[in-house]
Amino acid sequence: MLTDYLQACERGLEPLFAPQPLSAVMTLSRERLVDRPHGDLPRWLAALEALPAGPAECALDQDTLTIGGAGEQDEETVKQALQGLIPWRKGPFAFFGVPVETEWRSDWKWQRVAPHLSPLAGRRVLDVGCGSGQASRGLEPHFQHVIGTDISLRQLQAAPASATSFLATQAHQLPLPDTCVDLITVAQAFHWFDKTAFFAEAERVLKPGGVLALVSYGLCDVEGLEGIVRAFHDGPLGPWWPAERADVVAGYPQAQLHWPALHFADTTIKREWSVETFIGYLDTWSALVQAARAGQSPLAPFSATLRTQWGPQTRTVHWPLRVRAWRKPRPH
Repeated sequence: MLTDYLQACERGLEPLFAPQPLSAVMTLSRERLVDRPHGDLPRWLAALEALPAGPAECALDQDTLTIGGAGEQDEETVKQALQGLIPWRKGPFAFFGVPVETEWRSDWKWQRVAPHLSPLAGRRVLDVGCGSGQASRGLEPHFQHVIGTDISLRQLQAAPASATSFLATQAHQLPLPDTCVDLITVAQAFHWFDKTAFFAEAERVLKPGGVLALVSYGLCDVEGLEGIVRAFHDGPLGPWWPAERADVVAGYPQAQLHWPALHFADTTIKREWSVETFIGYLDTWSALVQAARAGQSPLAPFSATLRTQWGPQTRTVHWPLRVRAWRKPRPH
């Protein structure tokens, strides 16, 4: 499987690289992915084995990545198997009719940026910090070539085969030629970067007139229960978030670049959810994984409180969606 993946990457990168640097990149990739693999791949494979056996119809060209249809498998069995892959960082997904809400909604990024871009035919986009590549695949219908990069080999190994070319690399050390991409997107990942070094690297690989867009969404709130999520997020769950969490929740207000800024009005994303769907979404939060490793389960008492206050009805959940973007100047 990994050999086929690398061969597909090599074909996708041939238009970008001269033979010698391409050979060096692929040699390193084979060493890291095949000869001396990193990451906890056996654990992920064991979790996958617990899922229903295929084949199943897959839809990769929609906002929700869908595998199989409702009623094809026992719903409770599927739900139990999916628990082995928590936390779900980027999504959303639907497995045999079972929806999986995720910590980051990849479909929201493209919906937010697309209306502000010029015609995209023949363009190339770079998705930095792409994780398992769901947002990258969402860009494929709109661009000639999509490249996704991430420092995590484990995340890239989990990416389904697609037209996107994936590279395991740091955000500030991109193995790409100068002025080769028209758009750089970063979704919910900028807070992990060496920011000064990344901005310098973005300036190197972005074409004049190209756009750099940092996309993030803030903490959600529930209509009729305003403030309850914030109290849980900052209170019982607060010690388990990394320090960088505050920056992404605030929408990267300190990010500064010397290029002309593109202004995006804040947008609110809304969903009508039951309390159980909302609790399932909260269970994907990475801070809960850190708490569990320390033997703590802060979600359990909060879930009980939430069920009591929520009631049997659905409620509107909303997130602020933000974009910080700049256009690289063209030479005079």
